[in-house]
Formats: sequence, structure tokens, C-alpha cells
Amino acid sequence: MEKNPYIELAECLLPEEMVEYFEVIKVEKTKETLDVTLEERDKGVD
Repeated sequence: MEKNPYIELAECLLPEEMVEYFEVIKVEKTKETLDVTLEERDKGVD
């Protein structure tokens, strides 16, 4: 399955520490914003 390009963009823009401890699960594009939903990872990235 191909990854959502907005999720890939959000992962590139977020600080590395955020991506390590939180997973981007949803990105919604509105007329003026990108709303990013994060979910905390259990123990970070292995």
C-alpha cells in the first residue's frame, strides 16, 4: 500500500524526536491548514 503523501510530508517537517515517539496516523488538508493527528508509540522506534 502506498503511503499518503501528506503523511510523508508531515514526517519530514516534524522534529526527528517527534517522529521517534509519535506516529503520524492522519493528515487532513483544509483550505488554509494541514491538520496532523499523532499517536504515541509504545516505546519509540526500535
